[in-house]
Amino acid sequence: MGSFTMRLTLISFYLLLCSFFIDSLKASFIPSNPDPLTDIACAVVNCGQGTCKASNATLLGFDCECNPGWKKIQIGPLTFPSCLVPNSCSLTWCGDGTCVANGTAYICNCNEGSANLEKNETTSWFHSRYSTIQRDRVKGHERLYNDYFAENLVYSSIQFRRRFRMRRPLFLRIQSAIEAHDPYFILKRNAAGTLGLSSLQKVTAAMRMLAYGVAADAVDNYVRIGESTSIESLRRFVRAVVEVFGEEYLKSPNNNDISRLLAQGEARGFPGMLGSIDCMHWKGKNCLVAWKCQYERGSHHDPSIILKTVASYDLWI
Repeated sequence: MGSFTMRLTLISFYLLLCSFFIDSLKASFIPSNPDPLTDIACAVVNCGQGTCKASNATLLGFDCECNPGWKKIQIGPLTFPSCLVPNSCSLTWCGDGTCVANGTAYICNCNEGSANLEKNETTSWFHSRYSTIQRDRVKGHERLYNDYFAENLVYSSIQFRRRFRMRRPLFLRIQSAIEAHDPYFILKRNAAGTLGLSSLQKVTAAMRMLAYGVAADAVDNYVRIGESTSIESLRRFVRAVVEVFGEEYLKSPNNNDISRLLAQGEARGFPGMLGSIDCMHWKGKNCLVAWKCQYERGSHHDPSIILKTVASYDLWI
């Protein structure tokens, strides 16, 4: 009895294997009459959650018709005959969408702002969100201009000096020079005709990041500038400052410069002085624990380093 059962199992496996390869090849041969052995084959074939029925679509003359909510395993062009995979939303991930079952199959309905990249409602893993933040850059520029640069200012020059770490004329001088040097800071329209960011917005974002050490998207809610644009603006701003002002302010003094600095120092009551030393404590928030004690002072509980530079009264370094 055990030998007969084993042979029956081998025959069933052989029939399933033959059906699998024949279906995958999609043979064009269709027999005119069902094979008399169809009933015998269906008696030994396990269709899982399906029913074995006579079919002219296969050489063996039978096929498995899946029950509602079940489907066959398909790997590329190859399809296994048995119905073993639940065709339900419980095992389906639609990404940014909602799975809807219709009895025998399911579809993924995308939410607003999402799209199906493969144009196939059943391939849920291709759902991806494409959202664009409407920042209203023009209003961001108008708010920034009215607050700090218009005739009727909202904030005074004292507040400007505290927030930008420089006076307004110096800021406008730097902004104008940077805009003339690098076309990236010029206000332009994109391919859709939409106005981009002004030089005031880009330079302000770069200044705030340098002055306060904030994250790239920290000024987004006020300046209306994205994180990637803030990083690009900062990179171009720093390079432009060095290229525009480096020759004048970041060079070694020559004889004429030394004479001018000595004359300025003597006029201010400090004969023989080239400049004053300006020091700043730069706090190391992420300093390594092993190095922390090397950079601590009694008056400063946090690790910091001192930046020293010799500068004239007009910050000529």
